[in-house]
Amino acid sequence: MTEYMLLDYITENCMIIIPVLYAVGLLFKRTGIIKDKYIPLILLLFGFIICAVITRSLLNGITQGILCAGASVFCNQVFKQLGKRE
Repeated sequence: MTEYMLLDYITENCMIIIPVLYAVGLLFKRTGIIKDKYIPLILLLFGFIICAVITRSLLNGITQGILCAGASVFCNQVFKQLGKRE
């Protein structure tokens, strides 16, 4: 295993999509224009589209979009859980 396992799966060109999707998710959450339960699905759709454009491949774009959206939602959950007071 390498120490940069994330780079083994997500291409360098698509890495920038993770913080972009995170910011978009925060924007949707704060404005309230989309219900919370739909935000991950919207981020997934955005991830598909943006990664497909970047990679110029539909199949690779879908794969990278899933990985980037998953990483973005995962980061959000980590920040939430670490911020909880017990």
